[in-house]
Amino acid sequence: MAAVFGLEERNLPVDSLAPLVELAKNYGEPAKIIEALSQYASLNELNSDIAGAKGDLESVNQELASTHQHLDETKSELSRVKEPLKAHEEVKKLGFGEPEL
Repeated sequence: MAAVFGLEERNLPVDSLAPLVELAKNYGEPAKIIEALSQYASLNELNSDIAGAKGDLESVNQELASTHQHLDETKSELSRVKEPLKAHEEVKKLGFGEPEL
């Protein structure tokens, strides 16, 4: 009878005892099953945090892709202006100044 009172104190109906016993037969001690159930809310929070982190990761990956694209464009622009700059420096080495150029 003490077990029944313990269940009632925890707001668990008496008819919840039979399924708990069945779970205990399959998965271990009732205390461990209750502990696992009490951690369920924490697991839901963890899953929610994981989902949020995945969203953040996707955002970072999109930003990284955009940055790589910008880097490629900058490299292309640098390559485009590099030859005229090199030619300008060569002409200056030959003695031509800004007024002649």
